[in-house]
Amino acid sequence: MSQERWTTIARLLYGYTTSEQSRQYDEWELGLTCGHSIRRRWYQDREWTEKTLACPTCRVSRGVLSRRNIGSASAWCATGPKTPGVPQSATRALKEFNKSQQLQRDLVAPGLLEIWELRRPKAEDLFRWRARLDCGCVKELLIHGDMRSPLDTVWPSSGLIDGDLPPGEIEHLHKDMNDSYREIVDWGEYRIVDHPADPVEPPDYISDDPECWAKIRHSEPRTIAHWGVTLACGHHTEVSVEDLAWRPSNGPVATLSDEKRQLRLAELDQPETQKAFEGMRAVYDHMKRMILAGLPKPAPEQRCGTCRYAHKIVSCEPNGWLVPSAPVKKPKARTPSRATLQKKLEDAETAASNLRKQLAELDRDHSAQQTTVSATRQELSSAASRDVLDDRPI
Repeated sequence: MSQERWTTIARLLYGYTTSEQSRQYDEWELGLTCGHSIRRRWYQDREWTEKTLACPTCRVSRGVLSRRNIGSASAWCATGPKTPGVPQSATRALKEFNKSQQLQRDLVAPGLLEIWELRRPKAEDLFRWRARLDCGCVKELLIHGDMRSPLDTVWPSSGLIDGDLPPGEIEHLHKDMNDSYREIVDWGEYRIVDHPADPVEPPDYISDDPECWAKIRHSEPRTIAHWGVTLACGHHTEVSVEDLAWRPSNGPVATLSDEKRQLRLAELDQPETQKAFEGMRAVYDHMKRMILAGLPKPAPEQRCGTCRYAHKIVSCEPNGWLVPSAPVKKPKARTPSRATLQKKLEDAETAASNLRKQLAELDRDHSAQQTTVSATRQELSSAASRDVLDDRPI
C-alpha cells in the first residue's frame, strides 16, 4: 500500500474526532461472569457494547453478564488515602508534555510524520491525574479523555514487560527491585517452535563462565512447546515444555528421586551455596521449593519478569484537563457616542410627541361621544315627559 493511501486512511480514522472535553458520559453497573460487579463510564445516550472487561479483583478479563445504566456520571473525585504533596502547575505539566512530544516527533521519519500527528493525542484531550503507588512514589499521569480513571485503565506494554498490565497497575522503575516467583493459575494456548542447536561459544551474559555454558547448552536442534500462562499476580508469561504430548491436565512430573532430592538439598544448604545466592533470596527460596517438590517439569512456579516493574495504584486524585477549556467571554457593551445618544433622544421625543397627540385625539373623541350620549338622553327624557302630560284626563 502506498504512503499516500496510508495517509488518507489515517485522516479518515483519526482526523475528525470529537473533542474529549465536550463528551458526556453515563455511569453503568456491570455484572461479570466471575460474580463481581463493577462500575464504568460509557458514552451518553449509547448502549453498552463491550463484551469483556478486566476484573480488578480477579485481575483477568471476564465476560459481561448484566448491565444497568445508573444515570449521568458525576465529576471524578479522589479515591483511596490522600495523595501526599501538591500537583505541579498546569504550565509546567504542559511544557513537559510538549517537550516529550517533540522528542518523539524527532524520531519519526518525515514521510510518516502526518500519520504520527493524527494518531497522537492532543494536549486539549488529556486529563491529569496524580497516583500514589504501593512503593510510596507519586506519579503524574495523563489519560486520553476523562472516561476512565487510572484504576480502570489497562496500561500498554513496553520494552520492560511482556503483555499489558492488569487494571490498577502501572509500570514504574524503582530501586531495590528483585525477581519474584509466582504460581501458575491458568494455562492458555501453546505454540510449537523449532530451535537450532546452541552455539559453541557462550553468549555475552555468560561469557565469563564457559564451563557452565558447556553444561547447559543444547548441542542438537530441538522442538519445544511454548505455553502461555497466567500467574497468581495476574501477569502473563510463557513456559517452555520439551514434551510435546504434555497437557496441563497431566500436571507437573517430578524428575528427582528421594535420594537425589536429599543430595540436592544438602548442596543447597552449604555455606558456599548460600553465599553465592546472597542478594538473590527469592531465587534461592524458589530453588529450594522446587527441589522439595522433586524438581517438577514444567515447574508450577515461574519467574515473573513484570512484577519488578509493575506497581499497584494505592490512591489517585484528578487534577483537571491539561489544557482547560477557555471560559466563554461575554462581549463588553460598547459605550455609544454622544451623537448616537442625541439621535436616540430625538427619536424618543418624537415618539412621545406622537403618543401625546394620539392620546389627545382619543380624549377629544371620547368627550364628543359623551356629549352626544348626554344630549340623546335629555331628548328621550323630554319626550317621555311630554307623553305623560298628554295622557292626563282633562
